[in-house]
Amino acid sequence: MNSKPIHQLRREIDAIDRALLRLWSRRLKIAREIGKRKRAQMLPMKDVGRERQVLMRAVKAGKALNLPRSKARHLMNIIIASSRQTQKR
Repeated sequence: MNSKPIHQLRREIDAIDRALLRLWSRRLKIAREIGKRKRAQMLPMKDVGRERQVLMRAVKAGKALNLPRSKARHLMNIIIASSRQTQKR
C-alpha cells in the first residue's frame, strides 16, 4: 500500500494532468497543420483507415499498460474527434 498522503498523490495527478494537456495541445497543433495540407490537396478530413490504425495501436498500447480496452478506445475516440474538428478549422 502506498504511504503517501492524499495531498501528495493529488499533486502527482495535477502534474500528470498538465503533461497530458501539453501533449494534447501539441497533437492539436500538428492536426491543424495536417488539416491545412488536406485542404490544399483536396483530401477528406476524415480518414477512416488512419483512425482505425490509431485506435488499434491505442488498444494494443493500453493492453500493455493493463488498461481496459474500452478505456483506451474511449480516450482515443475523444482525441480523434477533437483532432478532426481542429483539422476542419
